[in-house]
Amino acid sequence: ASAAGSQEVAQAQAVFGQQLEAKEAEVAELRSQLEAAATQSEQAQTSLQQLHEAKAEADAKITEQQAESERLSLEAEGLKKQLEDQMAASAAGSQEVAQAQAVFGQQLEAKEAEVAELRSQLEAAATQSEQAQTSLQQLHEAKAEADEKREYLTAETERLSSEAEGLKSRLNSSSFPV
Repeated sequence: ASAAGSQEVAQAQAVFGQQLEAKEAEVAELRSQLEAAATQSEQAQTSLQQLHEAKAEADAKITEQQAESERLSLEAEGLKKQLEDQMAASAAGSQEVAQAQAVFGQQLEAKEAEVAELRSQLEAAATQSEQAQTSLQQLHEAKAEADEKREYLTAETERLSSEAEGLKSRLNSSSFPV
């Protein structure tokens, strides 16, 4: 009877040993997944910081371009006023007035072209800022998902470690009938 009991204990220890190995392998896999999730979270955080910086640069550029556009608009208005004043000062269409009109007209056209170019750049910067905001939102969502996965994997790892410890203690205890 003692030999049969010893054989049963040996079989039970072998079964518990296999279960323990399976649990330890599962814990190792979950730890690996947890490390991968942490790496993804760090990468998302870095990308998020880069997007914050790019958005801040785009916003600063937009503000700068708005100020420059306003300055050029005011300058163009001043040139327009000068042209109107000179035209009013001359009773007849003298050659000087015609030349002045041509010069001011060219200056005005150049300033209007500058304003149009700045407005175009301003629109492009605004579009870039919107795209950065969208990417920022997507990264926030991806980071939240990675954080949730990390929390789940941490809890699962703790649960499986605890279960593995329980199996170890049951395997090592002498509670088997002999």
